[in-house]
Order: sequence, then structure tokens, then C-alpha cells
Amino acid sequence: MAVRTYAAADFADPKAACDLVMKGGITSGAVYPLALVELAKKYRFANIGGTSAGAIAAGAAAAAEYGRYAKGAGFPRLLAFTGTSLAGGGGRFPRGVRCFRYGV
Repeated sequence: MAVRTYAAADFADPKAACDLVMKGGITSGAVYPLALVELAKKYRFANIGGTSAGAIAAGAAAAAEYGRYAKGAGFPRLLAFTGTSLAGGGGRFPRGVRCFRYGV
């Protein structure tokens, strides 16, 4: 499995805008943080919504979009939640998934 690396500049100037609607379910909710980070490299999120776990991810996406241009905030901060750093590396599983994986 290749390790992805990110730089703060990856999120600095998205060329297009998009709307997001995220569904609920733990499997969906577990993949949303890294999916949002990947999408944020190309898109600015205009309208964001979701249900259940998707609503939690939507809140994180909205906060990251709001903080996109603030140092130490935005999508780099969302990356910290996933266990991935701007320098790359980090865990294989998002922190939330680790809890479920070990039955905590």
C-alpha cells in the first residue's frame, strides 16, 4: 500500500467548486475524512450536507473548508484526525476505525 503525502499547498487554490451530500453508515463514515481531503485538492466545497455519520463528516468538511486559508486549520487539521500528517505516513486506519477494529 502506497503512502500518500500531502503539503499545505495542495489545498491552497482549488480550481472548481462542488456540492457534497454524504450518507450515513459506519463504513461510509470511516472513509469520508480521507476522501474529503483528496477532493479538497481539486474542489472548494460550496454546499455540504449528510445524514447520520455523513452529517458528522459534513460538519468536519464544513469546518475544514471554513479554515482552508487559516494556518494550522482546514484540511491539514482534518488530516491530523485521520492519522496522516502533511509529511506523509501516519496510520493505516483513521482513528475512528481503530476504535471499532479493536472493539473499544
